[in-house]
Amino acid sequence: MFVLKNDTIDTIDTIKGAVFQGKDQTVFKDRREFSGALMKQMNDVYDYIDFHNQTHATIEKLLRIDIRDYPEIAVREALLNLLVHRDYAFSASALISIYEDRMEFISIGGLMPGIELEDVMAGISICRNPDLANVFYWLHLIEAYGTGISKIIGLTLMWQKNLLLRRREILLK
Repeated sequence: MFVLKNDTIDTIDTIKGAVFQGKDQTVFKDRREFSGALMKQMNDVYDYIDFHNQTHATIEKLLRIDIRDYPEIAVREALLNLLVHRDYAFSASALISIYEDRMEFISIGGLMPGIELEDVMAGISICRNPDLANVFYWLHLIEAYGTGISKIIGLTLMWQKNLLLRRREILLK
C-alpha cells in the first residue's frame, strides 16, 4: 500500500537484502532490512547491492581492467522491476539474495493473470502498479516499454561472454 506524504511515496512494505557464503542460504555473511519511503528504500537497496557488487581487476600488459561481479545496468533494471511489478497488497518483504555465483530478486505477487513467462520474454508487460510506473517513468527511472527482462538477460549474457573471453585471453598469454 502506498501513501503520498510530503512529496514522498511511503510504503509499509520492506525489502530484505542478504549476502550468503557459497551457493546456498546456509551461512549469512550480511543481512539488512530496508523500510520507509519507497524512493529511500530504492536508493538504500541500490547502494547495498552496489557495495556487494565487487570490482575485480585484471592486468593486461600495462592496462588495468576493472570488472564488476554483475553488470550495473542489469542490477538497476532488476531492482526497478522488483519495485514496479511487486504486489503491494501482500504484507511480505521482497527479497534480494546475493550468492557467490548469482544474485536473486524475489518480488511478491508473481506474474499477472494471463501472462506467461514466454510473454515476458517477448517483451509483453502488464503493469500491476500503473500509477507507480508512471511516477517512475516521469522520474526517468524506467522506460515503461516492457524491455526490462530482455535488457537484464542480454546484458548478463554479454557480460558473461566478455568475462569468459577475457579469462581465456589471459590464460592463453
